[in-house]
Amino acid sequence: MASLTLPHVARPCCVCGSSARDVLHEIRDPERLTGSVNGQVQPVTTAEQIVRCRTCGLQYVHPVIVWPIGSRAHTLDYDLDYFDQTRSSRQVGNTHLLRLVQRLLKKRGSWLDVGAGDGLLVSQAQASGWEALGIDIDAELVAALGLERASPPIQVIHLQDADLDPGSFAVISLVNVLEHVEAPDEMVAACTRLLRAGGLLVIHVPNVGSLGAMLRGASWRHYEPLSHLTFFDRHTLARLLERFGLEPLTLFSLPGSSRLKRSILALSDRLRIHLHDGLGLIARK
Repeated sequence: MASLTLPHVARPCCVCGSSARDVLHEIRDPERLTGSVNGQVQPVTTAEQIVRCRTCGLQYVHPVIVWPIGSRAHTLDYDLDYFDQTRSSRQVGNTHLLRLVQRLLKKRGSWLDVGAGDGLLVSQAQASGWEALGIDIDAELVAALGLERASPPIQVIHLQDADLDPGSFAVISLVNVLEHVEAPDEMVAACTRLLRAGGLLVIHVPNVGSLGAMLRGASWRHYEPLSHLTFFDRHTLARLLERFGLEPLTLFSLPGSSRLKRSILALSDRLRIHLHDGLGLIARK
């Protein structure tokens, strides 16, 4: 089957603004280059490039595909299956995250979860005493799960279009979200405006500085250039947050349901050795 040709758009480095870059990897794996276009699953490109910024070292997809309305990198069934299969491990990770944020902030308040997905973090935050709100841009997913009628409901809206007052949130979370957006700097800027002074921005992304990324190269599992557009390590992520006046406080991991994995991640966090595939960073405004 011939690949569908979709338009691409160039973009500069979101961390330092440079357009100087070198091609690091060319992804040709058909399984990672297939999308859902007008309801049909089909190949949408023959290759995609991962580049590295010559100035700051950020890795990102360039140029990036412009998806037609009604099309997506993954089918709705794929996303529903992901949320179902990972629910128990995400629940454990969310509990760990809520405890960490509580220790840093000392008191509960308003929490905005951006890219809320199935709303699990929002519901756990609410149950823990936070005034929680979730937003997501995936109207299909929200409708399929009935999240607009959930308690608390998940609103379908882009962050930049949300009618929210500046400085109104104590915590804003972007858990496995920032890697998916075309302009991470614009999303961080919007979050910074909505945070109150002393508030926390919580980010978790795939870690391109991980041992897996270093060993597997172009075969690293998070190099999915149709859905993952930017690849941070601890240095480039911290530099992006500092660009908007945020103070990085601590790195963290999201442990899953495996006791062995939780033990390994806890030890690596204490030793400040962050070589696993997930990278969490909390910063203060």
